[in-house]
Amino acid sequence: MANYGERIAYWYLRLNGFFLVENFVHHRNRHRQPSDSDLLAIRLRHSSSLIDGGPGQFALDHLWHDRFCVNLTTSNVAVIVQVKAGHGGGDSARAFERSRLTDAVRFIGQWNAQEVPPIVDALRRGPDLEVDDWTVVKLLIGMTQLDTAHFLSLADEATTFVRHRMQYARKRSDWVYFPDDLIQYLIWHPPL
Repeated sequence: MANYGERIAYWYLRLNGFFLVENFVHHRNRHRQPSDSDLLAIRLRHSSSLIDGGPGQFALDHLWHDRFCVNLTTSNVAVIVQVKAGHGGGDSARAFERSRLTDAVRFIGQWNAQEVPPIVDALRRGPDLEVDDWTVVKLLIGMTQLDTAHFLSLADEATTFVRHRMQYARKRSDWVYFPDDLIQYLIWHPPL
């Protein structure tokens, strides 16, 4: 079962055009115990949405370009997401260790077996990598920043965005299409 932080992270990305896999499992092998990546997300560069019958712009477009230098309208984006809802940050760095990055990049399926190791090596050194018409991003959504991954504040950015988006007037009439307890709460209870 996902915790509050993971649900907010899911909806933050989902409402911005990402296809998501939740709790991507890194299977046990002789070198490690089983674990998971909280989310894997893919957003194709031509992703768009009609809002009230007209073309809408996803809120992340400008944020990612201005803050992370990732252009969501010209690049396909694959994001490996770790969510840390606690203040300590826990094992955030472990979430982006070599074996977990390898599993995630393989699962994305864009690159063959020979292309995966250099992509993983580059991701170990930095928060993102451009490969052909793709950008692969490591993203930590939480309370405490990590130097080797892009960061979004769970409380200030992700939660505020989702709360605001759920107060959009049309969302209230579309409430039946959001079958999630947290989103139902945010739709029916205005911000404090």
